Amino acid sequence: MSISFSKLLAFSLSVTLLLSLFGCGKQTPSAVAPPSEPPSVADETTDTTDTTDTATPPTPPSPTPVTATTPESSPLPDVHPVNLSIPESAAVSDDYFADAIFIGNSRTEGFVLYSGLSNVRALDAIGLTVKTAFSKPLITMDGQKLTVMDALAKQSFSKVYIMLGMNELGWVYGSVFQEDYGKIIDRIREINPNATIFIQSILPVSKEKSASHPTDNNPRIAEYNNLLRDLANEKNVYFLNVAEAIADENGDLPADASTDGMHLIPDYCKKWLAYLKTHTI
Repeated sequence: MSISFSKLLAFSLSVTLLLSLFGCGKQTPSAVAPPSEPPSVADETTDTTDTTDTATPPTPPSPTPVTATTPESSPLPDVHPVNLSIPESAAVSDDYFADAIFIGNSRTEGFVLYSGLSNVRALDAIGLTVKTAFSKPLITMDGQKLTVMDALAKQSFSKVYIMLGMNELGWVYGSVFQEDYGKIIDRIREINPNATIFIQSILPVSKEKSASHPTDNNPRIAEYNNLLRDLANEKNVYFLNVAEAIADENGDLPADASTDGMHLIPDYCKKWLAYLKTHTI
């Protein structure tokens, strides 16, 4: 049986095609490129991918520091220097006190009796306190018993000298003493808004008495005097440190200034008056 040339040619082409498709022929393998190196950290940071939405926002600039300025102090009032001791000046005569009223306890009683001040007017009582000045009728006037503050309202005056605090040293809260003292000042101003008011410091006691008494002692008196200085500042009135006129170098009442370590003998009442006469406005 004879095979036509055309069939033989078709068979040869088919075999050749199959060999090329299935790689059965002997071929030299092509070289395979080695795997590339993993990207380094530097490569990650230099990635050109757009990271606008995820990038760390820039640090805002530090605010410009502002320098604080201290406000200028307000000038002291012309009429009442705030919490300033009145400087010593030439002594005035007794007439200076003609329009003055003294308010106080038994120490003020002694001052009235023994200082030698003529025509002195006082509203004083043994045991008087900043509370009983309003509550107890201790003053006799025109046949009536009145409280100190009610009696004050019935008189004319231009100056008021107050010395209270000795009988309040045993109070639990010094702030209550200070508050009630302030009410006296407020009431004086209601009666006479133009009155000049002097807070006198509480006088010290003797060293012996100070050491033996739980409340009537000089450390406690110093504490109360500090409260009075603060009150003078708050209420805009004068503070007179009368204690410096009679105290010794240690701040105690001299032993010879009193017979009981508290109340002044006449000579020291005169020193008290001499201080007032040289500390006026």
